[in-house]
Amino acid sequence: RANYDYNNKYLLTASIRTDGSSRFGPDRKWGVFPSVSVAWKINEESFMKDFSDIDLLKVRLSYGSTGNNAIGNYSWQSNLQRANYLLGLSETPAIGYYASNIGNPELSWEQTNSFDIGVDVSFMHRFSASFDYYGKSTEGLLLNIPIPTMTGFATMLQNYGGIENTGYEIQLASKVLVRKFRWSNDIN
Repeated sequence: RANYDYNNKYLLTASIRTDGSSRFGPDRKWGVFPSVSVAWKINEESFMKDFSDIDLLKVRLSYGSTGNNAIGNYSWQSNLQRANYLLGLSETPAIGYYASNIGNPELSWEQTNSFDIGVDVSFMHRFSASFDYYGKSTEGLLLNIPIPTMTGFATMLQNYGGIENTGYEIQLASKVLVRKFRWSNDIN
């Protein structure tokens, strides 16, 4: 992770994360997840000195990736399940094993990529607002997908499909009274 701050005006944060999980096959167990964010505090610029009522005016941009491995341990392998069977006329069960799933050595990390573009403003030490546009895209969802039952199974765990979400978020805040009795408002 690296942080950089130049003159309290230009801000940069970058990181890279590598995770390994035995929940995926030998060739798919590692995932790399980078992130970066930048910000510009416009209110710190010399051309803003005449606007003394503005406490903060900041533009932000961020992008990052995360991984999901929320599946059972060793789900990429074909696993055996213990079962009791009655053989012939015997009342004593015999112990046996059967395949409980179909293995998938190609199973890998579900990856979510997110971005956010935002503006923060506050003025007169009493009023503030944040405006954000964000997006989130998830690829390679870890899902049990229906397969032909002639295989002996109804589903198989696979990386399949994706989801995309985008939207806007607005937050407004004010400090109406700041004396002995305090009153503030927040709207999101």
